[in-house]
This record gives sequence, structure tokens and C-alpha cells, in this order.
Amino acid sequence: MIVDYTGQQFGNYRLTRRLGQGAFASVYLGQHIRISTQRAAIKILHLIDVDINKFQQEAETTATLVHPNIVRLFDFDLRNDVPFLVMDYAPSGSLFARHARGTRVPLATIAQYAEQIARALQYAHNKNVIHRDVKPENILVGPNDELLLGDFGIAVISRTGRTTLQASFGTGGTPLYMAPEMFKGRPEKASDQYSLAIMVYQWLSGDPPFTEGDAIQLGFQHTFVDPLPLREKVASIPLAAETVVMKALAKDARSRYSSIEEFASLLSSALTNSAKLTPSPESNRPRVQLGQSPADTSNTKSDKQWFNEAETARQAKRYEEAIKAYTHALDLNPNYALAYHNRGLAYYELRQFSNALADYGRAIAISPRAATYYINRGNVYHNELKDYEKALADYTKAIDLEPDDAFAYNHRGNTYCALKQYNKALTDLNRAIALDARFALAYSNRGLVYYELKDYTHALSDYQHALQLEPKDAFAWNGCGLVYYELKQYEKALEHYNKAIEINANSAAYYLNRGNVYHNQLKQYEKALADYGRAVELEPRYALAYNHRGNTYNSLKQYEKALADLNQALILDPNLSFAYGNRAYALEMRKEYQRALQDYERALQLDPANTWARESRDRVARLIKK
Repeated sequence: MIVDYTGQQFGNYRLTRRLGQGAFASVYLGQHIRISTQRAAIKILHLIDVDINKFQQEAETTATLVHPNIVRLFDFDLRNDVPFLVMDYAPSGSLFARHARGTRVPLATIAQYAEQIARALQYAHNKNVIHRDVKPENILVGPNDELLLGDFGIAVISRTGRTTLQASFGTGGTPLYMAPEMFKGRPEKASDQYSLAIMVYQWLSGDPPFTEGDAIQLGFQHTFVDPLPLREKVASIPLAAETVVMKALAKDARSRYSSIEEFASLLSSALTNSAKLTPSPESNRPRVQLGQSPADTSNTKSDKQWFNEAETARQAKRYEEAIKAYTHALDLNPNYALAYHNRGLAYYELRQFSNALADYGRAIAISPRAATYYINRGNVYHNELKDYEKALADYTKAIDLEPDDAFAYNHRGNTYCALKQYNKALTDLNRAIALDARFALAYSNRGLVYYELKDYTHALSDYQHALQLEPKDAFAWNGCGLVYYELKQYEKALEHYNKAIEINANSAAYYLNRGNVYHNQLKQYEKALADYGRAVELEPRYALAYNHRGNTYNSLKQYEKALADLNQALILDPNLSFAYGNRAYALEMRKEYQRALQDYERALQLDPANTWARESRDRVARLIKK
């Protein structure tokens, strides 16, 4: 009988609830007893005959595995001879939950999955660590949708003690995914390759090759029975992909690929190049119905087949193609909520926001308890329509449905920041980080809140922490630039803006911020004009970019060009006080004092604390009196 440790303390963590359990361990959500914002996954191992010294030695080895696609182990200990591991908590679940048995995964997605998992395993293999239990349950989903390989603790288990399964069968691992040599107690690096190949087989066909019987019967099948060729299960699977997978499933480990990285690379090429393969023989083609042209096969596909085609197209960023395939799926199944939702994602990428909103709404009407649907609809309201109240309503609904959803707290916190409700923003972002300590975007967004509060020390700390977690987070590089600008460290600000633009060359805001350094501090007006011009190209309705470029023309005494840009800025945003002040200055320089006075007055109405506008208004008023 497995003991329930809920409520008890292990190390510095109190176990608040059990997340799951298996033959080898139970996993609990742990709350740090002194740091209220810190949570972790506590894995309590089910061991008998444990060798404590070996446990410590192997746990120390496992703790050295630091990789972007590996769940971090940052502590371990024993409590009353019960060994436990303290690991990062990934609240987004696992691939087991994302792709249930019996469902197929798009080819492009499989390629991405295999590459990430193989990178993690190759890193471990280079350190002579074998995972021994590669399976969908142990592949977690990180905050940025990256994969995190968890449960390297099986390496500890298999060498320091025995589980119930080992006691009866002399092995360690999960029989559905175990290599033949594992059943003989002789795991090697190629065993992990075999397990990954089993997962790929399942994602391609819907099920693992062997599913019937107990551990002994499964062991016999893995050791002596050849798996059914993939194309006999699903004829549309690319021949090249079948060839790669079947080699990785060789009974003899020496007949597999020389490394798991080689396997993943060849698999990715086979899957991503599948569209270029020769068409199937005539005998394998669908029968053509009376009145149906030979090219028309739409009536032969199921809603799920159309959905999988759509997913493959969307992952490859072929959004219009994806939308057509989702629509075919929905024609066959009008209650297919996920198809509506994912078609909404494709519309969003095409910036067809009204269509995206309509599809998210349909998905919610069919599945009103799907938190993700509310989050993505909220993203349209927040990011594109600036309808923050509707965004708040959707994010709050998502939190009601999934109280431990770090993404929902992050997004709602970001919306509170946009509304300048900074205390509420901090509360939500702290909660997001407590739920997922590796959530780089939450640190970046909290950094923005601190920046708005002029708490530059905490802002810089959060942005830098985000970059440690995600070095290619352009938003965090830009945030560091903003802070360094306020600290008058302009060269550092430029360095960080340059990095943000290098990562994301399509963000108008990053060019605007770099232009500010060139204009305001370095007086390099031509460079400033180039950056503001690029911002306008990227966002033709970006009022601030027109304002800043107009101000730069003022500095160059090119007042006609300045007026053209400042007029455009005020057409786009009639309440932009800076633009009134800058236009007033251009008019003043042209000796159009009455119009200049009106603009200075309007600038002060919008921003009564603008001392420059007040002094300029008074100066122009004196000139008029003369």
C-alpha cells in the first residue's frame, strides 16, 4: 500500500497535494515553509532495500544535469529512510496528458518533440547517464511550450534500491516503452533511443507496438516479436519515417543508430520532407465515388484526419492552408471545439482578429470549461484590441477554471499593468512565478511592473533572471535597455536594445527605444530617424513613432517634415500630449504664434504637470503681446 504524505514536511517543503503516483514514485506539490512564493515538485521514491550511500552518490550525479530540456533537480534527501527528490514544478502537464492513447500527432510536431527530447538525452549520455524510463508521462511541458525531460530519478532508483516491479521481475522502467535489454537488467544508452522510438511509433500510429499483457508478456514481445510496420497501420506515414523508426526499434542495441541525436536528426528530415515523397501506388489510393473528380479526396477523410492535416500546416506556419483543413473538419463535425479554437489561432497569426474572436467564442460555447480557450480570447482583447476589461474577464474565468494555471495569472497581471493597477499586477505575477519558477515571461512582465513603479533595482533583477531562463527573450533584453536608460547607462542601453532587435527585428517598440538613445542622449539624429522610420514601417499606426520622428526633425530644423509627422501622430492619437507640445514648437519656430499657443494650451490640458509646455506657452504669449 502506498502511503499518502499530504500535509507532511519533507525537507523545506510541506506537501500540499498529491499530483500523481506510479510504480516507482509519488509526486507531490510542495510549498516552501519559509519562502511563500516558492513551490516545487517533490518526488517520493518507493524503494525497498535502499543503499543510502549509493542513493546520495547517484542523486548528486543527477543534480549535475543542467539543460534547457531537462527538469532541474535541485535538492534530495531522506526522511525516515524514505528518499525524496526536489525538482522544478511544471504545471502545464505532460505529453501523456496532451496526446492521449489512440490519437495521432502531426508530423511536424513529432519532429519538434523528438529533436528536443534527443537533445536532452544526448546531453545526459555524454555524461554517461542513462534515463531508463523515457515515456510520455515523463516529458513535461514548460512555460514556453518547450519540452522538459523529467524523472531522471529512475537512474537513482535502478541502482540504489528496488521497486515493487523490480522485486518481481528484476528490472526498472515502464514495460510499454522498455528496450529488450532492459528486461534482462542490462540497460545502455541505446535503450533510451528504443524508448523514444516507441513514443514516436505511438504518435505516428496512435498506439505503442505492444500493448497487451503483463510485464513478463510485454517483455517477451519486446524481445522476440517484431512490431507491425507503421505503414500497415497507417498507410499515409512516410516510408522514410517508417524506415528510421524501425531501425531504432531493432532488438539488438548494436543495430540501432550510433546515437540518439543521429536518430532524431534522420527522423526530423524524414518527417519534414514527407511532402516531397513520391505519391502512394494506385492500389493504395482512395476509391473515387461517382461524380467525384480523381483529385477530390475530401469525402474520404475523417474530421480527425483533417484536423491533423491542419495542425501540421499550422505548425509549419502555412496558416491559410490550415484554416481550410480546420474548416473541412468542422464541416464534418460542427461540435469540434478544438478545431474552432485552433482555427482561431491560425486567424490570429494572419491578424484576422474578428475571425479569431468568433472562433474562440464558438469553442467556448461548446466547451465552456476549457481554460485555454478563454486565455487565447483574452490575448486578442489585450494584445490587439486593447479592450483590457474584456481581457480581464477572460483571464479571470480561466483562473476560476484552473486555479493553478501560471499562464492565466501572468496574462491577467500583464493586463493589470496596462491598466496601471500595479499592486494587482504584482500579486498575479508573483502567483504565476510561485506556480512555475521557470516562467521567464512572468519575470519579464514583473520587471515591467517594477519599471513602471521606478523600482529599477528589482526591475533589472527580474529581467536578468528572465534572460537566465530564456536567453532569447527579446522582451527581457529590451526591458534591461529601458532600465539602463533610466540609470543613464546609455551604452549598456544600446547594447541591450541591439540584442533585442537581433532576436526580433519586427518589433517597432525596440527600434523606438533605441532611437530615443540616439536622439535624446547621443544627438545622433540620422540614426534616430532611421530607427523611428523603421518603427513606422513596422507599425503604420504607431503614433509615438511619428511623434518621435517629428521631434527629431525639429532638432534638425526641418519643420515642414516635423509638422507632417506630428499631424499624423495626432490623427492616430488625439490625446497624445507630447505631440501637441512638439507641434507647437515647430509652429513657434515658423512664427505661427497663435497656432503654437493653442497647441501648448492643449498639451497642458492633457498633462498639467508638463513644465516645459507651461514655460513655452508663457514665452509664446509674451511674443504675441509684443
